[in-house]
Amino acid sequence: MIFRSRNLHMFCLHPSRAALILGVTALLLAGCGETKDKPAEKQGAAPQMPASPTIATVGNDEIKAYELANEMRLAGVPMGKDKEKPDDQVTKRFMRELVQRKYLVQKAISEKLDRDPGFLVESQRQREQLLANLYLQRAVADTSLSGSRIEAYQANHPLMFAKRQALEIEQIIFPLTQASKQIPEAAKGAKTLEEVAQLLKSRGVSFNRGEGEIGSGDMPPEVFEMMQKKSADNVFFTARGPNGVFFVVKEIKPQPLTGEAANQLAKRMLLNEVLREKATEKLPDDLSVHYEGDLERIMNLPDAAPPAPPPRQEPADAGQAAAPAEAPASKAAETAASKAPAPAAAESPASKPAAEAGKGKPAPKK
Repeated sequence: MIFRSRNLHMFCLHPSRAALILGVTALLLAGCGETKDKPAEKQGAAPQMPASPTIATVGNDEIKAYELANEMRLAGVPMGKDKEKPDDQVTKRFMRELVQRKYLVQKAISEKLDRDPGFLVESQRQREQLLANLYLQRAVADTSLSGSRIEAYQANHPLMFAKRQALEIEQIIFPLTQASKQIPEAAKGAKTLEEVAQLLKSRGVSFNRGEGEIGSGDMPPEVFEMMQKKSADNVFFTARGPNGVFFVVKEIKPQPLTGEAANQLAKRMLLNEVLREKATEKLPDDLSVHYEGDLERIMNLPDAAPPAPPPRQEPADAGQAAAPAEAPASKAAETAASKAPAPAAAESPASKPAAEAGKGKPAPKK
């Protein structure tokens, strides 16, 4: 039996997902411009890049130390006083990429691509997006959360905390491409993962097979309830990004999340809520906004009613097909959510998304 995955797809949005992407803006701008701890620049003064030694030159262009540091930080290379010096080969790789980029920029400027209207429009958009995200990041950083609010959040989400349960799964992950998008339909009668594996092999579709865990807090409560009742002898399907995932639930066991790890997760979730509120807050009444032409009529139209949520879907019978889920979040909302600062948290051992090649002994790619 195959699970129609439009609702189940939500469990792939792991609670700490936003925290994993957090700080990109902060890292990019670390040391750049003024901060709350630095005096503001004199009015009218041009913004200054941070003082930094030159570590290389490419033609007439310099590469500064902060540029290399930024590249490494954005790639997750450990940096800082308490970290070991990056491996020489890692440094070499990043420097080679910086040199190549500087060269390509020089070629683009020589062909006057920096004056291209498309470049100018995109540059303006990226600058505005970066500034807006930096504002949201600082606004959320100023938010203080009381202990009672953190406790209330945990009490209101028992499956994420005190009554959390872990689902041990065996899974098959394969890329959803033009050639493989019909696999869920073709596998509608599969009763075991072995049948799914044989189907993928017969279609020449590569896949990974292994084990993993899903936390009960990583999916809507009604989905977890359904999986508790119908996990035995069922093959489930969901889509995660560019991949499709077939899995079976092997065991469900209590794994509560308590103590400091629970507090840190609750803080992250609450800060994400604060960020969403600030990112969509009502414009002030004294802000002048004027629309030209037909936009005046369009912007004064009543808002369309939000689409009704999809009906709850039970596991499909063998004669039904599974439909890959579409990501529910807009790109803009995802970008904003990714910039919220959050306290570091001790990661729960069971907080693995289903579509991640899980723990245990995954088999090599077929």
